[in-house]
Amino acid sequence: MENINLISYGNEKDFCSAVKNLGYNTEALFQGHSEVIEMIAQSKPLSEILLAIANWIDKHFQGNFLASVLLTDSLGEKLLHGASPGLPYEYNVAVDGLPIGPNMGSCGTAAFLKRTIQVDDIENNPLWDNYKSFALSFGLKSSWAAPIINKEGDVKGVIGIYSKEYGKKPRDEDFQFINFVSSIALVAIENFDKKNELILKYNVQNGPIENIIKERQQFHKILKNLPALIAVLHGPEHVFEYANPHFINLLAPQREIIGKSVLEAFPELQGQEIMELLDEIYHTGKQKRREEFPVYIDKNKNGSLSCINLNFSYHPIRRSKNETGIFIHMVDVTEFVAARKKAEQSEANFKNLIMEAPIATALYVNPGMTIKLANDAMLEIWGRDKSVIGKPLSEALPELKGQPFLELLNNVYATGKAYHTEEQSAELLINGQLKKSWFSFTYKPIFCESGNVINILHMAIDITSKVESIEKLKEATNQLNFVIEAGDFGTWDFNLQTEEFTIDKRCAEMYGLSNIEKIHKDELFKFINPTDVEKIIASLSYIMNPANRGNYDIEFQIIRKEDKKQCWIRAKGKLLFDDENNPVKFSGTSQDITNYKELQQQKDEFLAIASHELK
Repeated sequence: MENINLISYGNEKDFCSAVKNLGYNTEALFQGHSEVIEMIAQSKPLSEILLAIANWIDKHFQGNFLASVLLTDSLGEKLLHGASPGLPYEYNVAVDGLPIGPNMGSCGTAAFLKRTIQVDDIENNPLWDNYKSFALSFGLKSSWAAPIINKEGDVKGVIGIYSKEYGKKPRDEDFQFINFVSSIALVAIENFDKKNELILKYNVQNGPIENIIKERQQFHKILKNLPALIAVLHGPEHVFEYANPHFINLLAPQREIIGKSVLEAFPELQGQEIMELLDEIYHTGKQKRREEFPVYIDKNKNGSLSCINLNFSYHPIRRSKNETGIFIHMVDVTEFVAARKKAEQSEANFKNLIMEAPIATALYVNPGMTIKLANDAMLEIWGRDKSVIGKPLSEALPELKGQPFLELLNNVYATGKAYHTEEQSAELLINGQLKKSWFSFTYKPIFCESGNVINILHMAIDITSKVESIEKLKEATNQLNFVIEAGDFGTWDFNLQTEEFTIDKRCAEMYGLSNIEKIHKDELFKFINPTDVEKIIASLSYIMNPANRGNYDIEFQIIRKEDKKQCWIRAKGKLLFDDENNPVKFSGTSQDITNYKELQQQKDEFLAIASHELK
C-alpha cells in the first residue's frame, strides 16, 4: 500500500475559531466539516470529497455565491476542474486546463500571485479581459478566488467564488471560512493521487496478518493530523484501538487509553448517555450525530468533573462478519457553547431592558427593518398589538409610506450614524383613523464585532400634549400681547431674590427710562411719590401672606426721569406660591392712567361747581 503523507493546516483551534465567527451558520460548518473529514478518513474518491467541499461552501453562502474547486496539474502550470455543482457545465468544461498566470481571471491570477484575488466587476476588470465575454454570457458578474497552498509554498488548487451581481463582496467571516475550508481541501488533495484515486480497503478475510496490520497503520496515519478529535473503537466493550493527538490532548492528557475499554479509560462515563449511544451504534450499525452534547470528564483525575460540549458523529465500521468497530469524529465546542449562552443571556437581559423600559422602545433587524422587539409603550403609540413582531416595519405600519421615517432608518443602517430629533410629527393609523402626533425620538445603531450595523434601537417619547400645550400657550400669548398693545400696557417681572424688576420697552417709557431692561426696586422707587412708596411697601407685605392669594393692584404717582412730568401709574400683578407656600414668581402689568386721573379730577371739579351753583 502506498505511503500517505498527511499534511493538515485546519487544526482544532482553527475550527473553534471559525465556529465562533460564523454565527447562524455553525450547523452548516460542523456538518460540512464532519462530512469531509469522515470522507477523507474513509478514503473516498477525491472527486467525491471535492464535490462535498463545494456543496459545503454553497450551503454556507445560502445561494448568494457559487463555489468552484480547481486543482493544479502535475507541472503547476494549469488549473483542472475539480468540482463546481452550481456553475454551468459549459463553463466548467471551458475553465478545465486554464493557464496559471497574470490576467487569467480571478482563479488563474490567484494561483499565479499566491494570494486572494477579489473582483467586484468582471466586465471592467483587466484581470478578466480575455474571458469576460464568456463569463458574462453565463451571468457571472463578480468573483473572488483563494489559492490552496501547502507548507512548502506550492499551490495545490484554487477555491473560486462567483456571484451574479456586480459589487458582491465577501464579509470578513467569509474570508475566514474559505481559508479554513482551503486547509481541509489541502488535506484531501495532498493525500490522494489526482489521477489514480487511492481507496483504503478493509477486506481482511483472505489477507495475511501483516497486510491487516499495515492497512490499519496506514489508516491511523490518515487520522493522526485530521483537524478534529478522532478515535477508533472495536468490540462490544468499545476498546480504544486508536486516538489522535487532538483527542488525547483534550480528553485524556494524563491517561493511557489505547487497548482499554471506554469505561476502563474513563470510568466517570458510567451512567452517562454517551455509553448508551455507543452500545446502540455497535448493535444496530446505525450512525449517530449530536450537537453540543455534554460529556462530563475528570480531565485532571482529581475527582472534579468538567463539562465538555461536543459536536460528534459516530460511524459503525464493519471489518468482518464478526468484528465491528466505531469511528468517532468529534469537535470541542465548549467555548462556543459558553459564548453562545453568554450571548443568549445578554440578549435576554437586553430584551428585558427593552420590554421593561419606561419609554416606548423597539428593536429593528436587517435592512428590511424587521421588528424584532417592541414593548407595550411602543405598541400603544403605533396602535398595534404583538402580531406586528417579526414583520417589516413598512408592512406593520403601511401608513409610514411617504413619511421620512423609513428613509431615516435606512440611512442609519447604511452609515452607522445615530439620528435624534426633539420634535417630529407622524401620522399613525389609530383605530382606523389617521392621527397626527408629535414625538421626540432616537434611532441608535447597534454594531457587531466586525463593525457592521446589525440592529437599530428606536426610543420615542410622545410629546403631543406638550406640543399642543405650547401651541395653545403661543395662541394665548399672542392674544395677551394683542390686549397689552391695545390697552397700552407695559409688562414687568420681579425677581424675589435679587429684588430687580425686568421691564419691557413700554414699561420703561412710562418711567421716562431709555434702553433699560432691568432696574432694582430701590432705584425705581426714586421716581415714585414717597407717600406712595410706603403704600406700595405695605401692599407688597400684604400679598406675601398666602392667605391673601397674592393679588396686587395699586395706583401711584411718579415723576418721569426724562421730562420730570408727573404721571399716574396703575400696577396689577400676581404673586405665585409653591406647594410649601413659598413665594416663587411675581409678575404683572403697568398702565399709564394719567389721562384717566385728569378726567376724573375734571369731573370732580365740575360736580363741585355744579353742586355749589345749585345751592
